[in-house]
Amino acid sequence: MKISKIHRFLGGVPFTLGAIHISGPCKAEPILSPYPAWESHDSGEKGIVNAVDIFIDRKKILWILDVGIIDTLEKPKVVGPPKVVAICLMTSKIVATVDLSQFCTFDSRFHEIQVEVTEEDDTFIYVSDAGCKAIVVWDYSREAGFKVQLPPEVAEDGSCKDILYLTLLNNNYLYFSFMNGRKMFRTSTSNLRCPKSLTEAEDVGTKPGKLVILGSDRKRKMFFRGKGDNQIYLWDSNKPFKACSFVAVDAPPQGMYSTHVVVGSLKYVWALSSNFPDFAGGNRGSIGPFVKLHPVMSLRCPDGNESGTDNSTESCNGTLTGGELDLQTLNPQSCSQRGSTPLSVVTGCVSTRPSSVPASTAFLDDLPDFQNPHQPKYFS
Repeated sequence: MKISKIHRFLGGVPFTLGAIHISGPCKAEPILSPYPAWESHDSGEKGIVNAVDIFIDRKKILWILDVGIIDTLEKPKVVGPPKVVAICLMTSKIVATVDLSQFCTFDSRFHEIQVEVTEEDDTFIYVSDAGCKAIVVWDYSREAGFKVQLPPEVAEDGSCKDILYLTLLNNNYLYFSFMNGRKMFRTSTSNLRCPKSLTEAEDVGTKPGKLVILGSDRKRKMFFRGKGDNQIYLWDSNKPFKACSFVAVDAPPQGMYSTHVVVGSLKYVWALSSNFPDFAGGNRGSIGPFVKLHPVMSLRCPDGNESGTDNSTESCNGTLTGGELDLQTLNPQSCSQRGSTPLSVVTGCVSTRPSSVPASTAFLDDLPDFQNPHQPKYFS
């Protein structure tokens, strides 16, 4: 089964979170159905209005960032308050709802959500607010939250109408950067657990240009591409944040751009690509946008060991560099040869008319994260 998040950019979208059963009889064109149920998408204040970003923690809880606004590419309409909804993937039941209204201002632009479960079993939710140049922090275990203002050197690097990306790496470091900013920053998540401004952030390095952050492996690898460029790059956070450390791993077909990269079933890395720029520009055609979910590479050695999980000095197929397996291009047929059906989360848009929004994806069994750079301003 795949679970889908569906953006309500345009009218005619019946639900904003859905499931695809890829093990059913229609494997080539599986049916997308509302998740967890139809009644969860009644478009009312208590329903899931517009899921723009999702994150699955290690407890298999699906966290949904719902901005409460629909028809954002036509005539934005505020249906309900911005909120975070939690669904247990084992039971498909909504287990919690966090109202973000108290953190929302006229300038708020909630973009992304990241969730950290600490060694003490506490859960912290991080939501980016580019409009206020801040990060909303919610301590789920204590049912309390606050907004952390970014330090001046970070705030000055972006604008209120920019995109603020968040990425959790190395267990307890939150990396953040404005798409149009010059720098990549990070801070220990322990610095975000007190209701105060973040006084300083570590300058990771200067970006080679405007970057679209696509995802991570939840360990130390970050995936990104340049704005307007379809080439996907990988950066290992153990190495300097410089162009010489960026590895080109894949490029979708001409005219398509990746929006998400995640680690999926059996440690395969998957990319979701689409012609979203054409869609946003009104060039939708008669069948809507074109979306492609494709494996990019494998992070697993042929003997079953995962790359990057230990400091072994033994070579795996002679491609181990610095104690780590070089990334290998994946043959798409190898998934079926392994007999594995990836369990994944797919985001996109389903419409009753030909105006669907391209999808994006991640995999449930390997704790995915999502990026969504297209969230409009509140109350605009």
